[in-house]
Amino acid sequence: MVSRASVVAMMLCGCTSVYRIPAPEPKPPAGAPTQALSMYTRGMVMIAAGDLEGARKNLQQARVYDPDSSAILLALARLEMTAGDIGKALGLYESASSIVSNDARVWLERGRIELAFGDAETGRRALLEAERLGEPWQARARLISDDMRNGRRPRGLVQWAGRTVEDTMELRVRAELRVKAGDVTGGIADYLALIKARGADRSTVGPLIKAAQNGSGVVEALLGAERIMNDDPNSLAAPMVVGVLSSWIGDHRAAVEALERVEIAAGPLSAPMQRLLDTSRSTSAPRSTARLPPPPPLGDPVSRAVYAVEAEDWQAAEAAIREGLEATEHDARLMYIRSQVALKRDGEAAALREVEQLLGHHPDYSPALNLWAWIQTQVGGDVEQAKSRTIRAINHQPRVGAYWDTLGWALHLLGDHDTARLCLARAARLSPTDPTISDRLQECRQGESL
Repeated sequence: MVSRASVVAMMLCGCTSVYRIPAPEPKPPAGAPTQALSMYTRGMVMIAAGDLEGARKNLQQARVYDPDSSAILLALARLEMTAGDIGKALGLYESASSIVSNDARVWLERGRIELAFGDAETGRRALLEAERLGEPWQARARLISDDMRNGRRPRGLVQWAGRTVEDTMELRVRAELRVKAGDVTGGIADYLALIKARGADRSTVGPLIKAAQNGSGVVEALLGAERIMNDDPNSLAAPMVVGVLSSWIGDHRAAVEALERVEIAAGPLSAPMQRLLDTSRSTSAPRSTARLPPPPPLGDPVSRAVYAVEAEDWQAAEAAIREGLEATEHDARLMYIRSQVALKRDGEAAALREVEQLLGHHPDYSPALNLWAWIQTQVGGDVEQAKSRTIRAINHQPRVGAYWDTLGWALHLLGDHDTARLCLARAARLSPTDPTISDRLQECRQGESL
């Protein structure tokens, strides 16, 4: 028997057996999933309203009812990220990945946050796990971005680029990464695929034009957009690309036609597009064809050689070229003039030797690339390589009509008559006084060949 005094003493000392035995966790009520959903929904509404503290309480209560819910854990982690508690967020992501280890979304988010704010190697392992579990392109994109950000060769980009992609978001992300990695042609191809799939979506126009202008991809972007514009009369993005790039290279007639098509289909243009259209209209208007008198000849070797070639004074041309090369060995301009002398005086074979020597010293010299390609089309040489080299020349100097003419004729010889006509028509617009270009365009339109 316990005396009354003993009971009173135990109560006063606060050491009753009730406080010594830990109370068991209460069992979730029968309606736990419903309660968890209710609390989760309320928490998400509070996040949207900016009440982070109220949202935290509701999400924590939802977790009591459903502790294994990845959605609740991810919501809590995102809330802590918004609140600025990175450490707590990382801990919640780690808990989520251990509780629901087969959820690719959890690993993807954890990898993204770890890469940005935590341990980079942990983040990469998490992204690899997300890729394995079924979030391939999102995880791969993060890994590739991390590689490029840290100066590493982007692993996985080549394999990704070789796969057919239909998801437009994946295409957009891949295009951006390919351009950043230096694969401008591949990135432009992805942007064009986006425009083809979503012709009314103009958000791709800016990135595509920027990639074309900054990454030497004008030919691919312009011809690709023109083909889409011709195939899809409802496309708005394609004619916008054609209008901007055509104006940029000086093909103002094509710019006017493309931008007026956008104006008719979609109403008033934006202010920058309207200014571009107005400029192209004024520039493409007919002008006087009166020719100014030729400038007086200059005394430098390059100028003397040019005038001598025009007069077919081969001896004077060679003397000027030798003088210039003695002062500046392997001068690209003088070596090019020498190849012109060989072409006009001795024929294609002699010129080919000279221009190949030039390209050995200056592999990206546009006039030489074009001349080499033109000779190949005339002598039945490597026309496929001629096409590639002319594209390089145009991407360096897209305003030269003669280069578009060479590309058009190479494509015609290769059987791509539709694209050839686009190139030859542009060449004729850029060089309207060259009758040979008009002749080739007419021949191409008739489906004839050499």
